[in-house]
Amino acid sequence: MHKIIVSIVVGMLIFHSAWAAEKSTIPPDWQIIDQGDSESPSAWKYDRGVWTQASNIYGGEQDPSELKKPGTFMIAGDSELTDGVIGVEIRSDDNDAIGIMFRYVDEDNYYRFSMDKQRKYRRLVKVVDGVVTPLAEDHFAYETGKWYALEIATAGARIKVAIDGQMIFDVEDTEHENGRLALYCWGNATSKFRKIEVKPQKEPVSQETSIRGTNDTAKLNPTVKTSSIESDVKSQEMSSPEPNSVETKMAELTEPGYVIGPGDVLDLSVWRDDALTGQFVVLPDGRISFPLIGEVHAAGKTVSQLKTEMAERLKAFIPKPEMHIAIRSVGSMVIYLIGKVHGPGRYTMNQNLDVMQALAMAGGLNPFAKKREIRIFRQEGEQTEIFYFNYNEVAEGKHLEQNIELKRGDVIVVP
Repeated sequence: MHKIIVSIVVGMLIFHSAWAAEKSTIPPDWQIIDQGDSESPSAWKYDRGVWTQASNIYGGEQDPSELKKPGTFMIAGDSELTDGVIGVEIRSDDNDAIGIMFRYVDEDNYYRFSMDKQRKYRRLVKVVDGVVTPLAEDHFAYETGKWYALEIATAGARIKVAIDGQMIFDVEDTEHENGRLALYCWGNATSKFRKIEVKPQKEPVSQETSIRGTNDTAKLNPTVKTSSIESDVKSQEMSSPEPNSVETKMAELTEPGYVIGPGDVLDLSVWRDDALTGQFVVLPDGRISFPLIGEVHAAGKTVSQLKTEMAERLKAFIPKPEMHIAIRSVGSMVIYLIGKVHGPGRYTMNQNLDVMQALAMAGGLNPFAKKREIRIFRQEGEQTEIFYFNYNEVAEGKHLEQNIELKRGDVIVVP
């Protein structure tokens, strides 16, 4: 039996291959667990640095709202981690769920990140004694045949998830303090994993830095105190052989009513000029930097307003420029839920939401919540507006005016 070589490089636990060409070989310190009861057993293989799973094994309901999704997973035996950064590149040529589990304690206790093309979600959940609770989710359909660089950083209760260098989830949960890493898939007959890295966090948690330079939440929402993970971004860069892409173009967000905000990613192009084509992130100060015309303030403008302004400025260099702008991904349409909800954290708004819907996204109130004392904090310029929300009254159909429609950056506090 061949062996897997585990080496420590600058504090990073990196799994290396010492196998020959036998594709059915599985590293001896990895454990396979099949939970799905349809189209089992699983078919895990390892070959030259790539882990694959080729069975369509799955269990539970097909409905996207069903959270449990029992499939198959393979646990890395020597991957116990409390705080640090997990990195792995994942790819699917199918259209079902693929992801990883972390802080894995046993079959009924762990965290899991997964994404599903057919059901159009990316989802972070926790499993406690077999009960699955959502922590964060957004609407996303991955691109088949593309390698995605996934990073999950943990520091105490803080969990951050990034894909291809872009933060997508930032939550807090205290349920599981440590555990192992596992590769996971559900109903996915072409799951692939490579470049698996586990870097323990030895430095203390910092109040100033975050994984891959994420926006400073404390500045956007002064009423919320946040911490972040000490991370030397440059030393942790994980390269992906393909450029960032998001399959869903979010065409609805190019409508005149959508207002661009910090964190949004824009597709900008000028017809017949490749040098003026690319993806641009709206910085925390609301600006982007575009060739020829320099800095442009994009935040607070609609797509049509920004298009008009940039085309006008480009006329000094290009006669009759034909400018195209589309929203590639939304990083600004977020709300925050903190306090006594089952899934506190940062949530992306992919549709209009009211307070009751937001509480449902967070898994509802926990038994110790003060249901009559919920507050919504909204930052308007330098002023903070506070809205009061009595859950019991709204649940009984009374004083429904409390169930306000939320806006970007709202903070819901459940004492």
